[in-house]
Amino acid sequence: MTEETLDEAQKEESPPLYFIDTQWLKENDRSFFHLTWNRLCPDSQKKVSKRSKKGKEEVLFETISSCCSKTADFIPPGLPIMEACFRLFLSGKNNPLSPEEMLESLKERWMELNYSPPIQPSALIRVLDADRYYGFRRWSSEAKGK
Repeated sequence: MTEETLDEAQKEESPPLYFIDTQWLKENDRSFFHLTWNRLCPDSQKKVSKRSKKGKEEVLFETISSCCSKTADFIPPGLPIMEACFRLFLSGKNNPLSPEEMLESLKERWMELNYSPPIQPSALIRVLDADRYYGFRRWSSEAKGK
């Protein structure tokens, strides 16, 4: 195997990274604001204006990351895996994550309750790739600007 072929094989083996593609949501007539609103804690709902919906993605990510996600019940055990992943991205300001990182983060959150996510990384990849609701997309250098 040549060095170039080895590099290509390693690239193929590295797990994909995912993020919430707010541009995809807009293109598919989905409102990130409305999708996210019910994940805000009551205090944050009072602070974030419901009227001005444009340009709020960064405000919502920041608000949820710094406030709402700090509560123990933001990502409770037993939450459907897609919803749990959505909340992970909200709490992490939409930084790209691999399926392994998502599952590890959920395990850490649920450790006290002796609960683990009931899914393998390979199955999570298939679920995330099939998403048409939350806007999960594979991250690439081209997607970074979205």
